[in-house]
Amino acid sequence: MQIDPRYTIIVLSIILFCGCKPTARDYRVSARQKYEYGDYAGAITDYSEVLRLNPDDLEAYIFRGIARAHQGDLAGGIADCTAAIRLNPNQRDGYMSRGGIRHKKGDESGAIADFTQAILLESNSPYAYFNRAVSLRSQGSYKEAITDLTECIRLSQNQRGVFRAYAERAADREAIGDHLGALRDSNEVIRLKTQPAVVPVTATPDGESRK
Repeated sequence: MQIDPRYTIIVLSIILFCGCKPTARDYRVSARQKYEYGDYAGAITDYSEVLRLNPDDLEAYIFRGIARAHQGDLAGGIADCTAAIRLNPNQRDGYMSRGGIRHKKGDESGAIADFTQAILLESNSPYAYFNRAVSLRSQGSYKEAITDLTECIRLSQNQRGVFRAYAERAADREAIGDHLGALRDSNEVIRLKTQPAVVPVTATPDGESRK
């Protein structure tokens, strides 16, 4: 259940009224709630406070970067994700987030490089394959995109949500003249969108994103 960000403001006000200084954790909780409600400017302010108190906070760099991208500051978003990568080059979320922002900026080569690194670090994430496929398609690399989307479909546990991968693959197959393959994927999209929702037995959170 999401918490109204006004509640967070009240809590922080009480902390300040009592003479207690908000901690990095207090600002992080506030920032995350503002982010989830779409208050990206407020999230940026709070994540900046987190980083002032704890300059090595990986999550703060990543989410401030994504919030900046939502605000149109793509360069700032990329800079924050790069800072997160410098802090921990073996953590895939920084690459995933920077790749998404680079794609939004139109830097498909940079995006592909980031998604490829994310796959090297965590090869069982369908999202990295999907995102790289989208960037590959933007470059006209349809066959490579089809390969990534096929892997995305194979890895995905959410079969009802994977219709986007089938839809993308249908378009890529149509682009290379595989009309029968495109038709099969299009039919699969229809089947998946109309079947009853199934609650997965297990689910694990996966980073953003993205796009």
